[in-house]
Amino acid sequence: MGVKQDSFDPPSYDELVSPGRGQGPEASANSIPGSSSSSSAHFKVLPSPPLSAGSVVSSSSSSWTSWIPWNRTQKEVNENVRTLVRQIVINIPNANERSGGTASDAAEGILCSCADVCAKHSLSLASILHERYIEGHSPLYWAIIKQTPTRSGRRFSGVKETPDVLGPILSFSLPITRQSTISELRLACLSMSNQSAFQLLRLAVPKFSSLSGTDRILLGPSQILESDVDVTLGSESEGGAFAVDMRFPQFHKRLMVNREIGVEFVARNRIWRFSLMFMKENWSSGPSEGTWSSTLSLQDSSPPTWFNGRLILIDPHGGVASQTSTSQSEGSSGVHLVRMRSFKEYRLESEASSYQHQHRIGVSLENEAAFSSLQYAESSYISEDEVLCLRLEARLTKPSNGENDECTIC
Repeated sequence: MGVKQDSFDPPSYDELVSPGRGQGPEASANSIPGSSSSSSAHFKVLPSPPLSAGSVVSSSSSSWTSWIPWNRTQKEVNENVRTLVRQIVINIPNANERSGGTASDAAEGILCSCADVCAKHSLSLASILHERYIEGHSPLYWAIIKQTPTRSGRRFSGVKETPDVLGPILSFSLPITRQSTISELRLACLSMSNQSAFQLLRLAVPKFSSLSGTDRILLGPSQILESDVDVTLGSESEGGAFAVDMRFPQFHKRLMVNREIGVEFVARNRIWRFSLMFMKENWSSGPSEGTWSSTLSLQDSSPPTWFNGRLILIDPHGGVASQTSTSQSEGSSGVHLVRMRSFKEYRLESEASSYQHQHRIGVSLENEAAFSSLQYAESSYISEDEVLCLRLEARLTKPSNGENDECTIC
């Protein structure tokens, strides 16, 4: 007896491609397609892709690619799964709006069944999700491109927090180890200026993150999964203004072991890398080798830009004062900051650029007492739980000639 459905239940792979109800992978290849009665069941969202999804059932009346025939051969199953994944990327948000269900749950249900069928035919669903068969790109790439990013950074503890199809597709794509796949996903985040997706990938994919192996040992699993970057964008009239709040857990221990500690983030359609480090070489127009410094650079194929910003040290006991000084060192307000600017003659460029005018901004921190103290474990600016907090504020405008001109901040 059929059961009336009040909301959208994601169809299973078997339901979408089998000839009729109850006919799955074990059905005869010569079965004649026929109609089936309607049935429904609740789908339980699991924390990771399950080994079996045979319990996932839904109404055969769903219009989801029901025309795809069931085939037992590995090649044909591969093509069927690719077609379903394409439909997830392209059509599930619309189905979500019509039915009241969530795009994430619908995608999870279909991918769960696809994973089961792939396992029965010695196929890897993760490998299929890595393939660039949708207009020259992978399903993951399109999931990032189609996601609507927020104007401010978001903290993620895992892929289950995403309300769209990116979370489920990423969950079934793990592990991601090929550099070509990682480069494609970074390009997608850069193109859409999607810091939320970039942060999610940093937490979920070890090779996507800029964390070194020693960092991972020192931080441990719990701190690795913590979001350490929040990006806030200014208004369009503020010259591309943005602010980045950064947390560095186990700061001094990591600094002493690696001699450098850094983080990557996305802002204004660019991937940035900020670092605190002891300079490894002499710069022709910057800090010399061994100098305690801060650096900023553009990554991947980020377009060139002017950069006019300042780095602010957050006091763990009192935060940042409401009034800030524009001087190089501590002002009357008690806020500690240093200027970080591109050259007046050249825009900041990524290392991939062919112009090679300026690839990094480097500023010595040894001339400002509070920043200089960060070299030492006893610094009062490192909290009791060994976390350092900094804020980078910037405009993508050409620096003026004045040394103490007001820097625009979000």
